[in-house]
Amino acid sequence: MKLNILKHEHLANIPSGSGIELVNGIIYIIGGDSEYLYGLNHELRVIHQVELFKAPEKKDNRIPKPLKADFESMVSFDINGYPHLFVAGSGSKLPQRGKGYLIKLPTSYNKKHIVWEKDLNSLYSLITSHPDFDSPELNIEASFTDAHHFYFVNRAGQQLIRYPLPEMIEFIQGHTESTPFPEIFLLDIPKLNGLEFSCSGACYFNDIVYITASCEATDNAYDDGEILGSAIGTFSLNALPERGREKNTSKKITVENLTLVLDKEGNQLISKWESICIYEQDKDGTMAALAVADPDSGSSELFLVEINA
Repeated sequence: MKLNILKHEHLANIPSGSGIELVNGIIYIIGGDSEYLYGLNHELRVIHQVELFKAPEKKDNRIPKPLKADFESMVSFDINGYPHLFVAGSGSKLPQRGKGYLIKLPTSYNKKHIVWEKDLNSLYSLITSHPDFDSPELNIEASFTDAHHFYFVNRAGQQLIRYPLPEMIEFIQGHTESTPFPEIFLLDIPKLNGLEFSCSGACYFNDIVYITASCEATDNAYDDGEILGSAIGTFSLNALPERGREKNTSKKITVENLTLVLDKEGNQLISKWESICIYEQDKDGTMAALAVADPDSGSSELFLVEINA
């Protein structure tokens, strides 16, 4: 896989970018220590700043680590034909990082963003109590959907967590009192140049899952560490069984085509890519994507990327 960075922008007013989606021409970004959902136009000007919750405290436009919701995953899908976003906390420290937010996006009939809060603590507790949860901790870093399922990625254990999509949407909307039961699969991300990478973001495009993976010098889900680099890889959902009881729990899903993110000079880019959104493919197979990175400095980085498989 070949990557070509076409544009690299610094977003000074969006703290700690961690999730990105492109819906109806608007670039939506969330940050790990922000209470807002940001919407940018094609000129990268913030045209929407949607408050998801009231921040208890802020310093330099950032919520302090012990108090932040730690938004690390965002996914878009339709409900009854209307576009929505779902934002989730990482779950790495409960209860404050166990909140989710469903956002109905503007339509021609209603120009406002409508926000509902969802407590995810029961969902996350059911994940960690699952017999297949063989991980030191929970750290939800990514989410995506295909036609039939909703997926989380737990970075701490490199686990793919699956739910039936209709069941998950009912839960997120608060239409059921029951908590969906997860199926858990294992990801195998190979070393690259002697470095160990772990999944930080994911998107589903043309039957393939594309992930961002980063290498960071930290031994837990709570503390940040020195950023050593980022990569992009792929895996297929075809190897997954239709039902969890048919799976071999020791069999891992291999991440393929793992490719380092390089700068224009061909050197390893020291940047923490947190999420990717592929939105277009040319006739020759070239894909256009957006990626967001967190430089751990209270701002964000946005990349326009060309991908050739």
